[in-house]
Amino acid sequence: MRSEVEDFLLNASLNTFDIDSFKKLYSISSKKEREYLDSFKLLASDRSEFSEEELEGLRKLAAFIAKRGKVLKAYNIAKKIISLINVNSTQSLRFKLFYMMLCYELGKKEEAMEYARELLNEKHIPEELKSTYYNALGLVATYYPIGIDPVSTLRKAMNYNDNTGKLLAPYNLAEYFYHKGNFEESLRIVREIKLLASGYAKSMCLIMELKCLLVLNKIEEAERISRKLEQLNSEMPQRIDIGTSYVFLGHFYNKIGNSARAHDYLDKVYQLLQYEYTPYLYGEASALKAEILSSEDEHFKAIEAIIDAFQILRKERFLSPHIMKCLRSVLSELLEVFSKLIATLRKKDDYTASHTLRVSYFAYLLAKQMRYTTLQLFDLIVGAMLHDYGKVKIPDEILNKPGKLTDEEMNIIRLHPQYGMEFLQGLNFPDIVLHIVYMHHERIDGRGYPQGLKNGEIPEVAQIAAIADVFDALTTDRPYRKALTKREAIDFLISTKGKLANEELMDNFMNVLEQLKPRNYSTAFREIWKKTVDDLLTGNTEG
Repeated sequence: MRSEVEDFLLNASLNTFDIDSFKKLYSISSKKEREYLDSFKLLASDRSEFSEEELEGLRKLAAFIAKRGKVLKAYNIAKKIISLINVNSTQSLRFKLFYMMLCYELGKKEEAMEYARELLNEKHIPEELKSTYYNALGLVATYYPIGIDPVSTLRKAMNYNDNTGKLLAPYNLAEYFYHKGNFEESLRIVREIKLLASGYAKSMCLIMELKCLLVLNKIEEAERISRKLEQLNSEMPQRIDIGTSYVFLGHFYNKIGNSARAHDYLDKVYQLLQYEYTPYLYGEASALKAEILSSEDEHFKAIEAIIDAFQILRKERFLSPHIMKCLRSVLSELLEVFSKLIATLRKKDDYTASHTLRVSYFAYLLAKQMRYTTLQLFDLIVGAMLHDYGKVKIPDEILNKPGKLTDEEMNIIRLHPQYGMEFLQGLNFPDIVLHIVYMHHERIDGRGYPQGLKNGEIPEVAQIAAIADVFDALTTDRPYRKALTKREAIDFLISTKGKLANEELMDNFMNVLEQLKPRNYSTAFREIWKKTVDDLLTGNTEG
């Protein structure tokens, strides 16, 4: 399609387009282009009824606009048409399926579920629509509770010998298994359908295959697929999934240690985003950027990139399933960065590494008791995971000294909050994170460090971290003393009322401790992280 026609269809307003310009454009258009233009003109009219042929033309116009990334405009077009459909026919059913999928793409959960239920109640599905019908409903069922099993529904679509049944439905099933963590099954399915695919469909299969191989750490096979994908990119550079291919080629090269090629692909993605921004591609690019930075030991810059992407993506007007997948991918990358930070700490001091996980868990429990929002809990976990990282700059002989520290050595230890802030210098982290890293050793009686702040000057989140930090220190074996029991630690904390943190926090922590049971705190941390991420992605803002 010539660029003038495409630009008109994507950007012209139905109410204000210039009719003379339209006629001029129409006169130089091909037959196919005129079909789209005829549908546009029909849409701009005051007609309230459409023939079957006209309805299909309007659907194709909206689909064309959606495929060019203007999903909201396509949705508005379809919404106008669907409100006028009052008869059951093959084309009206096709239009309802199309409209449901637009709702799905935009994350309009209630509308998508409403039309899914209406479509499930259809008594007669024309044979030529059955594969599309089952594929669309199966896809919606993977994210929204509409009362059907997504796997069996997608498999129904696969019984039909058309493009949807042989390619789209099995691809959606492969993607379903990928996001459920069954990478081997996803890989098996996508390799089967790749044999039938060509063009864009082949590209989708190669990208999915590469994703699975990277997760499964099958590097030699991933290299072979990367070469094929790069060849396809050179042959079809205008594909709509070219950006996604760049992202996962970047992941491949980063995984094999070719940082320069990984950066090249990241730059290509950002060039595409300058031309046309899409939230999904931005999020995927941020995950790649974080992975590259982390592999270069720029862990704090990696965390900053992830938090920045997270904050931008969650402000999107519509959290579509694609953006939800992307957010989950970005936050999963953050967990990997945490793992690398813990590994670095463990090399320096095993106690501090394990202590970090436990403090994060205890601080989370107290903040939850204080009814922090999910977003506040997220920031608090990040801050708690970073709170003692400044200790990597403390000499080993001081950090791991088995006996009592001298005053000079204690002064060096007390530099770790400042060192922690140096790692964050110039980076854009939420205040909650900064307060925890710098102030978790401040005390409300003014005897803490590094600033000697008093009650009213110390943010509540820093006090929460301080309580969790002290409790864990008391209940853990150290070279110079044995751990206290939980009861002994509670008695000690009670004795610090008016000194350590404000009374409301102390009382609430006592309530937390009443329910606390010994457990594997690495597992406990992963559980609270998963719950916080799930709550963020499902819109559960209450902690």
